[in-house]
Amino acid sequence: MAIDISKPQGQALIRRLAEKADVVLENFKFGGLAKLGLGPEDLLTLNPRLVYCSITGFGQTGPYRNRAGYDFLMQGMGGLMSVTGAPEGEPMKAGVAVVDVFTGLYASNAVMAALLERERSGLGQHIDLALFDVQIAAMANQISSYLVSGAQPPRLGNAHPSIVPYQVFPTLDGHLILAIGNDEQFARFVTLAGAPELSQDERFATNPARVKHRAILVPLLEALLAARTTKDWTEALEAFGIPGGPINEFADIDADPQVQARGIFKTLGRACAVSRARCASRGQRSRMTAHRRIWALTQTKSWPRCWRFPKQSAPLCATIRSSHKEKARLSNRPGFGLTSLDQHRPSPIFDPEPLVFSCSVRRAFAEGEACRGHAPFTEQGKYADDPKSKHAGGLALRA
Repeated sequence: MAIDISKPQGQALIRRLAEKADVVLENFKFGGLAKLGLGPEDLLTLNPRLVYCSITGFGQTGPYRNRAGYDFLMQGMGGLMSVTGAPEGEPMKAGVAVVDVFTGLYASNAVMAALLERERSGLGQHIDLALFDVQIAAMANQISSYLVSGAQPPRLGNAHPSIVPYQVFPTLDGHLILAIGNDEQFARFVTLAGAPELSQDERFATNPARVKHRAILVPLLEALLAARTTKDWTEALEAFGIPGGPINEFADIDADPQVQARGIFKTLGRACAVSRARCASRGQRSRMTAHRRIWALTQTKSWPRCWRFPKQSAPLCATIRSSHKEKARLSNRPGFGLTSLDQHRPSPIFDPEPLVFSCSVRRAFAEGEACRGHAPFTEQGKYADDPKSKHAGGLALRA
């Protein structure tokens, strides 16, 4: 739903929702919600069991707390760009907004930990999460190395500061990642490449020696790897148990047999949501057909609360327990107004998990009024405007 929190009615609605909520996630600038009476102190007073997670650029404390935060800025200020890029080139950012992604993962972990702690203490808490903090924490071994030695790690392009060879090499038709993790793997690789004497050379026999003599070894390996195609090398490395692989473009990923076997990409028809078990299985993510209607994202085994707003399409979240065939049949009935329906093949493992979908009704309702339905769909399910419905004029369907 969309709520205008600049108006008193919207603020009151947020407070009503917070009274029974488990988690609030917000990413307004520092102090923005507190000015509206919706800050952590305000909502935790209403609901002491609430877990309130604030995500900002620089956190709730410190001299930068009033600044806006952007992923690119955080990659620079948090040190990632100082170790990313070619040695003689300019500092580079990552190709995706990694700080935003990492912060979301940190937030989910923090919220789950807070919910677990609440089971013991009975109290919620305010989680103060900053993009800046997350980026620094994500520097992992690079920043721990600095803290131990006081030395700034250099930019090495695609090379690793403490493992050799562990980088990208040119091949006959492209590039290959070679990720040698130990001395035994190095010996197998140089044997495969036709230069077994390199593993006997004291300059290259151990990883510390290879790191020290990186500038000598890398050109030798470049000459060896440039003699064959990326595909040839990938197959040969796999056969010899040596870590390595191609640099895939998105089309390569889409066609990769491992991606297909894992079911990573799923194309859905006008689907808005699937059962909790099915969504969580095998890490699937969905390609969804663009649709302007409201998605029903709740997982509920009873009728959800539906908020009505004047002159807007109000969402109806419904739970269907009938078969997939019956769901498809019901979706084609005149008057149901379905905007989306799960088109997954039935799963004998997860059926009959409820299928959540959304339909939309354009009506003028009293502002802030709430309704709750009481019955699941059946073969005799009626549209909300049916005068024989238990809640005529509302959003409930009757059996």
